[in-house]
Amino acid sequence: KNVVATQQSMAKSKGVIQEIDVADLIGDTVSVMKGDIARHHIELSIVAPTQDLALSTDRHKATMILVNLVKNAKDSVVDAGVEVPKIKISVEQRMEGDTLAGLSISVQDNGGGIASDRVDQIFKHGHSTKEYGHGVGLHSSANAATQLGGSLTAQSEGEGQGATFVLRLPIDSTLGDASRPQKLEP
Repeated sequence: KNVVATQQSMAKSKGVIQEIDVADLIGDTVSVMKGDIARHHIELSIVAPTQDLALSTDRHKATMILVNLVKNAKDSVVDAGVEVPKIKISVEQRMEGDTLAGLSISVQDNGGGIASDRVDQIFKHGHSTKEYGHGVGLHSSANAATQLGGSLTAQSEGEGQGATFVLRLPIDSTLGDASRPQKLEP
């Protein structure tokens, strides 16, 4: 019921730049993935600043990116057969002087990791590290991050060392791109 409600909420807001609470964004992501996380006994931790944080962005795209990252992290720990599978979602503020410029949302796992020669390729269309993958999810997520004025990067110490994906978003995704939908006033 919660998953359907979340999906319907996201579908209504697709393509609309709106102010969203970061805790709600993380909550939507966890809500979509909580069944898989529980089924595989994955330890999920969330580390975020204690104050309320909001950003103006396309809620649907941002949620789609984060759900894809958490799903990939889940697949990585399950496929690697990690004894104590863990996923950590972290939110950090990016400051420019005294002004909040953006946020970095990291999804880290202790799964199979990424070989050093593949880290640069994982965002290319058609490239997948999964046996039955299609190489569309990370490519689409990286493109969506760029459309939001942000970026998506990956880090891994190598195979068997887990991986961290970092979504960087500006506080206002309407900056610098006239092709994006206009920000709606409340």
